[in-house]
Amino acid sequence: MAAIQLRWALAFLQWPVEVMYGEALIHDHAARLLRGEALYQPIGHPSFSIAAYTPVFYLLMAGAQALFGPSLGPGRIVSIVATVVTAGLLGALAARQGRGFPAGALAALLFVALGFPTPFPWLAIGKEDVLGVGFGIASVLMLAGGTSAKRVAGAAVLAALAILTKQTLIAAFVAGTLVLWFHDRPRAIQFVLMGGGLVAGTGLVLELTTHAFLANTVLANAQPYRLEVLSINLATLKAYQVGPIAVAAFAVLRRLIARASLEDVLLPAYWAATLLPLLGLAVVGSAQNYWIELAAASAVLAAAEIWTWVHSASARSKLLGGALALVPCVNVVVAGRLALIWLPAIGSYERPAEMSAVFDELVQIVRRTPGDVLAEPLDVTALAGKSSIVEPWAADVLDQSGTWDLQPIVDRVCAGDIRLAVLAHPLEEDVVAFNDYAIWPKSMLTAMRRSMVLRERRAGRYLYVPRSGADCTSANN
Repeated sequence: MAAIQLRWALAFLQWPVEVMYGEALIHDHAARLLRGEALYQPIGHPSFSIAAYTPVFYLLMAGAQALFGPSLGPGRIVSIVATVVTAGLLGALAARQGRGFPAGALAALLFVALGFPTPFPWLAIGKEDVLGVGFGIASVLMLAGGTSAKRVAGAAVLAALAILTKQTLIAAFVAGTLVLWFHDRPRAIQFVLMGGGLVAGTGLVLELTTHAFLANTVLANAQPYRLEVLSINLATLKAYQVGPIAVAAFAVLRRLIARASLEDVLLPAYWAATLLPLLGLAVVGSAQNYWIELAAASAVLAAAEIWTWVHSASARSKLLGGALALVPCVNVVVAGRLALIWLPAIGSYERPAEMSAVFDELVQIVRRTPGDVLAEPLDVTALAGKSSIVEPWAADVLDQSGTWDLQPIVDRVCAGDIRLAVLAHPLEEDVVAFNDYAIWPKSMLTAMRRSMVLRERRAGRYLYVPRSGADCTSANN
């Protein structure tokens, strides 16, 4: 299972085109920093797109663009490296208290094998999630080793970095605060002041300087709730994580009863705090990245618990350890079948050089086009160094909810102001992108159909240009 995940990672690493929605958007927003613009901008002025996350990953990608130019590769490299490092940190946590290397190896394998559903494992996606989880795990490991002033300070900074990478990754900060409050109150105050101060101070500076930080990272993320979204996400969670979660829950109860060390309280508190983001699994657009941190916490608790019982002196305890070891095998069977079903699809990513050549030609066309270019997905504009003007799919979600008024974009399309549209789907198709939401709002799609004409198809994309003498007045109604 772990080998299959890494196989996907290597395939994605060389692929020149966006693998998952959001990769290119992050690079698009990171490029704002290189142009001397604010990262967080008022939505609709000039772009209808959301800089949805806190700033750390954007800063890293801006640095990568400054060194290597626009590319999706650096984000994927960061995610893969973060996955490997996080797996190592989980192994170090599981190996503590005399359990040794086998427990650590099991924790790392549980995380890599069952923490990232195929065919698009998040360990290879150029997004912020795994990096933030790694900061959280590092914070917990730092506290598990002791509560000296230096360790608490280091743990606080790492917990803050997790939140500043993605605002929902609060588990390490919550767990550290609660556990220290009951264990060593002065250290808890130090932890909150340092970690909370870093997060609050960064947010305050960004809000005061841009007046759009909260609008992007909080208000614009208030998407609709849908029961069918929750059902799909819970089914995926069950297929990959029900076994590790069950063993972790058993470990939590035993540790809280024993409370033989700080770790016996810290790890259960951290695991419980990682359950909080699951409240977002019903949000339109949510996916398995909401439970990556839960998978990490469950992996370390499950592995440590299994090895604790297997290495007990009592035969009955060994038998219990063996029974616990069998529980995650349910997911190895279920998720393993899914992984094998999807494995042949890796072949579609086996010709990166050939795809790069034709896609680079398309990027050059976009780069040479004067003015704004409309794109879906946004990889072609991000790699051409052009700002996005509308975020696909999110535009329909927020248009239907009344959050966005896309009439300015509709007017620009009708006026022929958008000189080129590079689309993955022809305008004639009514594409449902996700949970009944389309790629484009109806008014915008109507305007494009009436005012643009297909020029050519290149690199699997449809290129549309303004139609001479087009009239899309009725699209405004």
